[in-house]
Amino acid sequence: VAPGAETKVTARLSLRGRRGQQHKSIVVESNDANQPHFTLILQGNVAVAIEARPDRVIFGRITAETITTTSVEIVSSGTNAFHITKLESTTPNFTVSQETVEDGKSYKILVAPTGVLNPGGINGSIHVETDSPKQSVIDIPVSANVVGDLIVAPSEIILPDRDGRAMTRYVIIRPGNTNAFKIESVEAPDPAIKTQILPFGSNGFRIMIENIVASKELDGKTLKITTDLEKMKEIL
Repeated sequence: VAPGAETKVTARLSLRGRRGQQHKSIVVESNDANQPHFTLILQGNVAVAIEARPDRVIFGRITAETITTTSVEIVSSGTNAFHITKLESTTPNFTVSQETVEDGKSYKILVAPTGVLNPGGINGSIHVETDSPKQSVIDIPVSANVVGDLIVAPSEIILPDRDGRAMTRYVIIRPGNTNAFKIESVEAPDPAIKTQILPFGSNGFRIMIENIVASKELDGKTLKITTDLEKMKEIL
């Protein structure tokens, strides 16, 4: 940009799925010795025709047999009436149903975990469609952390391709709904992979997995961990 001249920076921010206060920044880099980085701010409040209260459902830590229900209120933010035309959960781990609080103005969505849940994190969303031309779709994130007799992390091992170089990974197993347990054996999918069981905290274990080499043959294979618990005898 020549001295005394000017240029334009055009930015486009999609407000789809956003609500409430927004604050975004754009950093312009230049060869200006005094100010090589210049920040432009996009700031404002996104008004919505229909509001979900709360805008997400977090069950937090639950057991596999937990029976609980929470609710989300879908309300009109203005004077226009609306109706829910479609309601569904994107995952079979949660069920949804609706109740009319005030026809055209307010509805209650009931959300509950369903069936026997496998331990670990579960995520999904509540998909709501309305007849409002201003806001026809509302997606509400839903999450829960299902705790079994044992807590295992991570649930899968991701291996980057490192050109044949060996890697070491760890799996942590600690008590969930039980107080004490033992690891009886660890079976690796490749005899070249070595494992070692180490203590972790007061009642947990850390399994060190050494000499892992990423390969197509290893993709999808499992590490088999055997415990003395009847409900979680095998962990894959």
